[in-house]
Amino acid sequence: MNRRSLFWVGLAAVLVATALFTSGRRNETGQPLDPDSTGPLGTKALVELVEAFDGTVERGFPGPETTVTLVLNDQLSSDQRLEFGEWVSLGGRAIVVDPSSSLVSEWVVPAGTELDSLSSGVCSVPGLGGLELQAGRFVLYQRATQTATLSCFGDGERSYLHRSVVGSGTVVALGGGVALTNQYLDEGDNAVLATELLFGADGGQGGGQTRVSMLFDPPLTPGSRSLSDLIPTRVRWTGAQLLVAFGVYLLWRVRRFGRPVVEPQAVELPGSLLTRASGELHRRSKGYAEADRSLRLHLERSLRRDLKVAPDVPTPDLIDLVSETGGVERAAVERVLDAPVADDRAGLVELMAAVDTVNHAFDHGRPERVGDRT
Repeated sequence: MNRRSLFWVGLAAVLVATALFTSGRRNETGQPLDPDSTGPLGTKALVELVEAFDGTVERGFPGPETTVTLVLNDQLSSDQRLEFGEWVSLGGRAIVVDPSSSLVSEWVVPAGTELDSLSSGVCSVPGLGGLELQAGRFVLYQRATQTATLSCFGDGERSYLHRSVVGSGTVVALGGGVALTNQYLDEGDNAVLATELLFGADGGQGGGQTRVSMLFDPPLTPGSRSLSDLIPTRVRWTGAQLLVAFGVYLLWRVRRFGRPVVEPQAVELPGSLLTRASGELHRRSKGYAEADRSLRLHLERSLRRDLKVAPDVPTPDLIDLVSETGGVERAAVERVLDAPVADDRAGLVELMAAVDTVNHAFDHGRPERVGDRT
């Protein structure tokens, strides 16, 4: 398998692993009592229970054909609450599991007692006697004396469940919906309670199919929403996967396998290109003397600068210093710095070779540069 094929196979494996991880994480998200959530506090299992009994579940405000409405959290406006009350009065059945809802405060008042298990106790609601509920939290309601209600799972004065008649319909108030969540629906007789409330004598009226409407809207905190909240969760995870894929691609491209490659070194230039070019122009124009002086002057300036020798130091002293410091033969240095000016092509070629020799020997053979010499 070549390198390109190996890259695409690895990238596909990363994307599949990311998709599996994110899909598992997404199933655990969701608000408490959310009908779409499969987390411990979601109510997806309750939706599947209704569908197992051939019921139809819809999310939102009840319509004319809705038989039972499960109010998971009360986010209704004033107008919606009036319309909902009319729907109940016309024969609808409402099951309210939000203790803070004003839909139940008109009939029962929370007492604030919390328990983790309940038996039916004093029960006046048909079909619920003898049941025992198991969950992490039950809230008991105080009986409202001004309203004729039936109760269960309590002592008759304080109970977890109250049922009131409103017009031709009924309202059932539960002290919290923990018993209906995915985590506790299969505990004790919790599933039996849910089935009796949704499909009992008051549910599915008229012998038709039971249509259950679930009212649930995540609670909003002022200032907690932004434009990014409009992006669906799946789109967010898709973007995350693309970022991971791009990061893997970058790592793959920047990684260099194998031993370091030895790059060829740059060609060492024996002298200044400008000086050599000037000399070449003089040679072509047969200005041998001018080329000779240009080469000598450039070399002498370079040597004085590198050795930090003042301009007024005599040339013989400079020759001695170059010979001693750079390990260059004195004769070679004299041929460059203190020799007659070339007046023909052969002499200029000889001078250029000597300049190259001095430069090369001086650059590679001398020790650390010495201090100023005056």
